[in-house]
Amino acid sequence: MRKAALVSILLLVVSASIGLVAFYMVEANFVPGIPFIRIVSPANKTYNTNLIPLNFTISTFFDFGRSPRIVEYSLDGKENVTISTEYQGLDENYFSTVTGFTQLPELSEGSHTITVYATYRFPDYGEYATSDSKTVTFTIDLASPYVTVLSPENYAEYNTTGVPLIFTVDKPFSSLSYRLDGAADIPIDGNTTLTGLPVGFHKLVVYATNAQGVTGISETISFEILEEPIASSPSPSPTPTSSPETTSMITPSINPTPTSSSESPPATIAIFAFAVSAVACLGLLVSLKKLAKNWKLL
Repeated sequence: MRKAALVSILLLVVSASIGLVAFYMVEANFVPGIPFIRIVSPANKTYNTNLIPLNFTISTFFDFGRSPRIVEYSLDGKENVTISTEYQGLDENYFSTVTGFTQLPELSEGSHTITVYATYRFPDYGEYATSDSKTVTFTIDLASPYVTVLSPENYAEYNTTGVPLIFTVDKPFSSLSYRLDGAADIPIDGNTTLTGLPVGFHKLVVYATNAQGVTGISETISFEILEEPIASSPSPSPTPTSSPETTSMITPSINPTPTSSSESPPATIAIFAFAVSAVACLGLLVSLKKLAKNWKLL
């Protein structure tokens, strides 16, 4: 009888241990990730205005918006400035989105550098904290043409080997060209189509030079051609600038797209933890019942 009692006690300890192990496994496997900063504006390009907004997003895995975060920027190596941010929620992959926006002070002509810093602290995980920074260099040249690329879109995916190149220039120009994936500049007369693009990631820059030799540089556009391309897209509409003296102006949008919110942890985690806890509790009850019966027999 004593042997049976000892076996019951052993089952009790094992059942309780399984529940504790399951709890700590769930906690350990889903630690919040490092914040990833993407600066939307300014971009690494030339601007012909000295009033530039700072617009950025921060993405972090398993951040439910309850933890304190510190977000700052430094312009041209000067003292850090704190920025207020807004939590937008979680996406279907449990990555949070935080957005930030502020107007930079009036800038002088020339080259400028801005760095955004983000530090997240998670009190639920003890002293755990994560941080990241992102730097962008841009130029202010009030005499240069301003080039805005409408297609391809930045960070877009295409399932075709032919992508329209459509852009606008806000000042008179004498020549146009583009550079794809760091290769030599290709002269163009206006809007065109990028053909024969291989599968993978690509980077595009468009240049517009005026009669005085001042060149405006577009933002670097990053896009991807998917693995199974289909027939090429039709040719783009006629170039909006009919002559070097005709100008058009498109103001790029700087408003970030909110991400749908979800405050619940993953369903699979909850189901797993519940199932393991149920098994542990059942084992605990059985062990207690056997233990009580055995002790009565002693």
